[in-house]
Amino acid sequence: MAFGSQSSSRAAARYVFYGAGVKLTTGAGRLRPFAHGLLGGVHMFPQTANSNNGFAVTLGGGAELRWKPRIWLRFEGDYVRSQLYSTGQNNFQTVAAMVYRF
Repeated sequence: MAFGSQSSSRAAARYVFYGAGVKLTTGAGRLRPFAHGLLGGVHMFPQTANSNNGFAVTLGGGAELRWKPRIWLRFEGDYVRSQLYSTGQNNFQTVAAMVYRF
């Protein structure tokens, strides 16, 4: 989920990406680099007169670093392409996360 403001007004805008894809990873040690690709959709809030659903794709990669036996730190960068309101948007995102593995 991401938050921002619309360029034409001060109204807050939010979107939710949902999708599925493939993740390729290598390494069996403490550091595990990966690449992934996700296809799915995007849902915009608030509701507009037009449809607030569209197509989206995410391509990127990064690495996971084992911190504790079940806790990993993830750092990644992604290219995000979405198609909403008959126009396309190109964005980049960076992610820093903590992952718990069962």
